[in-house]
Amino acid sequence: QKIIDMDPVPIEAPADGFVTRLQEGLVPGKTTSDVAWGEQCLMLGPSLREVTPKSGEVTVDAVVLDAKALRQWKKKVGDRVVAGDPVAVMDMNDGTTEDVTAPTAGIVSRTSDIKPGDEMEKVCDTTQSDTCVLATIGDKVAPLLVQYGGSAIKVPNWGKSNLKFVEYTVQVGQNVDPGDTIAVMVDPSGNNITADAPHAGTVQKRLEAMSYDMYLDKVLQ
Repeated sequence: QKIIDMDPVPIEAPADGFVTRLQEGLVPGKTTSDVAWGEQCLMLGPSLREVTPKSGEVTVDAVVLDAKALRQWKKKVGDRVVAGDPVAVMDMNDGTTEDVTAPTAGIVSRTSDIKPGDEMEKVCDTTQSDTCVLATIGDKVAPLLVQYGGSAIKVPNWGKSNLKFVEYTVQVGQNVDPGDTIAVMVDPSGNNITADAPHAGTVQKRLEAMSYDMYLDKVLQ
């Protein structure tokens, strides 16, 4: 099956499975060398990657023996929860629905790649376990990891409290020049604070957990 329409030769899947990762920033007109160190542009696996908890994080588990598919995410990364809050809703094989709830209070730090309508086997290895980690809960959201050859865009005036996120002004895959604004925050006095590109390049990732009016120091590690 053709999975990437590349010039001059399309890329075909070497095996059955699911696409678990795509090269960010690879858009029509770009070559792999424009956005990546190497030639790999996607990864295949027998299922999507299950969420692996980091130190201090608590898992949100779904029992998958009777679960059919994900109906709806009720929470997203960055949302604050208390124990018992619904994080996701599952469609069961008997036609009923079931909430997957937070086992503890905290902030949703990561979620699975599964999307509404996806069957559970797409993200869970049901041959190894009868439960599946759909999300994790921690004290705060982890920062992005900087890829080899990349540069981190840090929050300016990080020591100053009560900065609120406003918006990103760039998209993943977009080319930027030195000084271009990447994101906008606002301080308690209503002054805009910007995070700017330190050099020219291509935006590889954004921390998608950020949303309008979110206090950065209360959410980010």
